[in-house]
Amino acid sequence: MALIGKIRRNSWILILFIGLGLAAFIMMDMFSQKGPGGGAPTDIASVNGQPIDYRKFNLAEQIRYRGAGGNTFGQRESLFSYFVEESLLKQEGKKLGLDVGREELMELQFGSNLSPVIQNTFRGANGQVDRNLLNSYKQQIEDRTLKDNNPVAYQYWFQQEEMIVKDRLQSKLTSMVSKGMYTPSWMAESLATERGQNLDFNYVKIPFSDIADSEVKVSDADLSSYLNNNAGMYRADEEQRLVEYISFNVLPTREDSLAIRSDLGNMKSNFQSASNDSTFVVERSGVYPQTFSKKATLSASLAGQAYSMPVGTVIGPYVDGDSYKLAKVLDKRVIADSVKAQHILFSVDAANPASMGPALARADSVLNLIVNEGQSFDKLAEQFSDDKSNSFKGGDLGFFAEGTMVPEFNNAVFYEMNPGQTKTVITQFGVHILKLNKEKILNNEPSVKVAYISRSIIPSEDTQARIEEKAQNFVNENTSIDALKALADSDPSLQIETSPALKANDYNVGTLGQDASSRELVRWAYAEKTDVGDLSPNIFTYTYSNPRTFENFNSKFVVAALKKVQQAGIPTVDMVRSEIMPLVMNEKKAGLIKAAIAGQGMASIASKYDTQIDSLSAVSTSSAFIPGLGSEPKVLAAAQFLTENQVSAPIVGDNGVYILEVKSKTATGVTPNVAQLKKEEASRLQTMARQNLMKSLRKSADIEDNRYNFF
Repeated sequence: MALIGKIRRNSWILILFIGLGLAAFIMMDMFSQKGPGGGAPTDIASVNGQPIDYRKFNLAEQIRYRGAGGNTFGQRESLFSYFVEESLLKQEGKKLGLDVGREELMELQFGSNLSPVIQNTFRGANGQVDRNLLNSYKQQIEDRTLKDNNPVAYQYWFQQEEMIVKDRLQSKLTSMVSKGMYTPSWMAESLATERGQNLDFNYVKIPFSDIADSEVKVSDADLSSYLNNNAGMYRADEEQRLVEYISFNVLPTREDSLAIRSDLGNMKSNFQSASNDSTFVVERSGVYPQTFSKKATLSASLAGQAYSMPVGTVIGPYVDGDSYKLAKVLDKRVIADSVKAQHILFSVDAANPASMGPALARADSVLNLIVNEGQSFDKLAEQFSDDKSNSFKGGDLGFFAEGTMVPEFNNAVFYEMNPGQTKTVITQFGVHILKLNKEKILNNEPSVKVAYISRSIIPSEDTQARIEEKAQNFVNENTSIDALKALADSDPSLQIETSPALKANDYNVGTLGQDASSRELVRWAYAEKTDVGDLSPNIFTYTYSNPRTFENFNSKFVVAALKKVQQAGIPTVDMVRSEIMPLVMNEKKAGLIKAAIAGQGMASIASKYDTQIDSLSAVSTSSAFIPGLGSEPKVLAAAQFLTENQVSAPIVGDNGVYILEVKSKTATGVTPNVAQLKKEEASRLQTMARQNLMKSLRKSADIEDNRYNFF
């Protein structure tokens, strides 16, 4: 009570402390937040000082990719590139006086010179722009009713306008640059000389693969020397990091497998006695067939039993790949290898369900003329069929094998009809009147119709939990990369893997692949509090989804440690070791080969490496590829400078070591058109300018990328 009395008498002190606490909390929030949602910086990037706001980026992602599914990371990468390029184009456009005014924008959206963006969005089934649909949007925009009629389209339209402006600015800028491309006469004449000569030569190729990797010793000094000599190829524009990791793989135990087999086995008697096979199978996520199968197409586990057992027999459970299966023999019969049929098609508009009624009515009328009035199928096909590829020959489709036609058509002529019969069938193309004329049966081997119920052999939840606990206990008890190495040394089933060089926004990590967990691993590696040698405090969970059964389970739990940080610039050997090792090994192999063949003739070399002297004729000196050798620019360049009958020194190519002997150099006999070559080369350079302009602008820009703070 005394304390409360003191507080009451000195309440101003309490108010002061509360005020200071609130101020400190606000200041901490202002300066510590790194992402959206806290009064913090919301710039996902800046381009030459111009910010790209995360909220705008996020809104664009939601609108443009609404319901798209697919690769979220790829979509974000594409959208980020869009925003960077849009900013660069606006900046360059401002310098050059390039813009897209409202009148021009309206022309690009609704006029005679439609933007490629509009053309892609409003392209109809016939490949042309659906002007009626486009004009309906124009009317709704002018009437200001689009927002109420279609809120989603209303939001997208404003995004689309930005895409149109960006595309138009890019088109204007690339047009300006490409028009500045020029090919001087001397360059065209040089090209004419190159294109005017063909080479005939003999060669011996010793592939690098002829030398075993074990014969080559590559030291760090060799790798370092190669890296220094090729530094420009590996220079990094941004920081990179290496991560070492161990995967605790989750595999089904024997007990898991037996439990799955037992669960499936418990269904067997009910499957055998089911009154409605299709319902029973579908309710248990099985596969109910529409077609028959030949013996050769069935799995080895099933083929013998399916043909020897009577119809109605349930076989299994048996192992087929990574699953246990039950298989029920539904039917057996001899199926024709091919059939000869005719059809009359009454097409329907897939976008207009109401068109089905009139098509059915027309089909019924024509079928009545065939069946009840005996009129000629051929003549009626010629008169009424919408399939103009064969209507002129009575709708004759000739002989075709099972599976050639769409399922409804296929099943009718192979399983449901006898020669001479007519039948109406509906497919995705419309209503068909079918006539089966002949069947070809090469042998009397029966086919079977089999229904399947399967269960994947996957780890149980208990197994998954046990492996997860093992991984979690390891990170709970350890904090360093040394512990990771010690774990791998103590357990032969666990292996340390090293990631490729990772950038801050990567989402694909080596053998772990592209995954949300891979992205989280990279984010941890780049976190401010993560130092080299640190072990991740959390495990990263990877889930496998079976594309056939849609069953999901946790397939691995990953523990990672930060191995190395490489600043922008020329990397260390460790950062690119996996990349350059095979290249340096090939250099070493080339040295061994050159030493082994020194002073020997082509025949002797060919014999030594159990190969032969091959020859090539009429190889164009301007060709990018050599027939049979592929891309070997050093080989082609060396051949051009050899005289006739001259044998080259060993040439180290991309795929092996070569020795050449030029037999002849001949003119192509075609008089080069220098003026035409100038146009062609100028066109090629202009195309390159269009393709590489944005890359060049990005390379020269000051881009601050903060995406890793947001996702």
